Amino acid sequence: TDFNEEAKAEQSGRMTDPPIKNTAVAEPMSTSQPSSRVNSKTLIWACICTVTVIVIIVLAVVFTQRSKEPSAAEDVDPPISIDFSTGVSLVTSYAIETTVHSRLARTKITMEVANALDCSSIHVLSLQLPLNTRITSLKTIANDGCTSTGDVQELQEARETFMESASNGLPGAYVEASQDSSTHSLQVAIPPLGTSNVELVLEQLLKQRLDVVNFEIPLAPNEKVDSVVFDLMVKDTVGQPVDFNIGLSVPGVYEPSVTNKTGPSGPIHLDIPDARQHDLPQVIRGKYNPGKLPENGLLYTDGRCFEHFFHPASLAPMPRNFVFLLDTSSSMQYNSKIESAKEALTIFIDSLKPEDSFTIQSFGNTGTEDLWGSGPGTVEEKEDAKLFVNALSASSWETNLHEAFLEGLLRAKHDAEVSDDNVATILVVLSDGYASRGETNRTKIAEHIYELNVEGTVKIFSLGFQGSADMQLLDAIALMNGGVSATILQGQDDFAAQITNFLDSEIGSVLMSDVNVNYST
Repeated sequence: TDFNEEAKAEQSGRMTDPPIKNTAVAEPMSTSQPSSRVNSKTLIWACICTVTVIVIIVLAVVFTQRSKEPSAAEDVDPPISIDFSTGVSLVTSYAIETTVHSRLARTKITMEVANALDCSSIHVLSLQLPLNTRITSLKTIANDGCTSTGDVQELQEARETFMESASNGLPGAYVEASQDSSTHSLQVAIPPLGTSNVELVLEQLLKQRLDVVNFEIPLAPNEKVDSVVFDLMVKDTVGQPVDFNIGLSVPGVYEPSVTNKTGPSGPIHLDIPDARQHDLPQVIRGKYNPGKLPENGLLYTDGRCFEHFFHPASLAPMPRNFVFLLDTSSSMQYNSKIESAKEALTIFIDSLKPEDSFTIQSFGNTGTEDLWGSGPGTVEEKEDAKLFVNALSASSWETNLHEAFLEGLLRAKHDAEVSDDNVATILVVLSDGYASRGETNRTKIAEHIYELNVEGTVKIFSLGFQGSADMQLLDAIALMNGGVSATILQGQDDFAAQITNFLDSEIGSVLMSDVNVNYST
């Protein structure tokens, strides 16, 4: 943990295996990919006689991801799964049970899917899950009560396992996810005239930002279901229930007071037997204040994860050197991305103090298209910098991420060399594209940045627009250089608000840097 807020520092670790490394993604084939798509209808059976089998096939959960632009030399597996429901099937019940305990949110989704035909069927639905969610368990329960537990498998193997199970008339489930998307495809195989009960467990590590812990909960799938049961409990670090704010308003089901639409709530239990009559949101957002830590700090563990919360003796905000890298390639002009970035950057510039220094570097075809600074955070310099930012336009045809990072890093290192030891030096990049000019190899770009910053003098924070930025590269660079990355999401708060919130919460007040905590048993 390099930076902490509000005179608190937090160190957390995993006591279990690291997250699964994503390997591929199932997404529509682009025109540059081989057109070897298998006709999905040949994989579905109008009616298949049931073979009596007692063995329950172990099912697969798949965390998947692929580069947006695979090279021609890469093999692309033909899809053998489907993206639409077959036969006549129905989600007859759907339940969500979420517990937020300190910085860990755990959600269990259970559903029953019924098949009306005397042949095997597959029901496909989409779930909107919070980003950075880890699927920790997938179970399928047969009519006789026998339970099978899912495995994590490679993409092709998982698809084949699921399709084999379905073709044999056995209950099964298959989840496929993409790292840079919050949409997950859940496919459920249902026996002839039978039901499949599916239990999906999700976990998400939460962060405290500006004294508030934010969380997201998946409520409803992307299709209408007959009934929904929803339970939510929020607990503090010692396991006591606490009040929380939640953005949920469903007329006739859950209606907060008119004066406080997101007011404090206790534990919530909703039983909605007529769920089809209501417009239920797919995702609920909430927040709570974890309160003041005990004087001696707190060590929390649930047997798999641990979190250590402690108060430093005394802290004052550190002076900061900033280098802002702003992508001005032509794609930034769409969906008001460049305008949103400029708006957020000018807001953050206003927050700078005279002891801070900052540089603004735009990049596109070259690593430096336009440059302002370096200058101190005085009133005069900030006004001049805002005029510079407002005059920027997105006009470059290509994106030279490699040069932009390295040139910005050289400037940041120079600022660090002429500053006192108690100054935090931070590079912030905001982009919406892939490296398309100069060095484009991800591995080489990340390596060159790390080699130039091997001492860890400069902390790198990355922001990328969902669906267009190379988040794999931006995530890796931030992780390797002591910073944090974030995706600017479509369909949530406006872009400027998301960028402003990230800057304020992550680097708005730097209290500690280069923190090392050692644990021994």
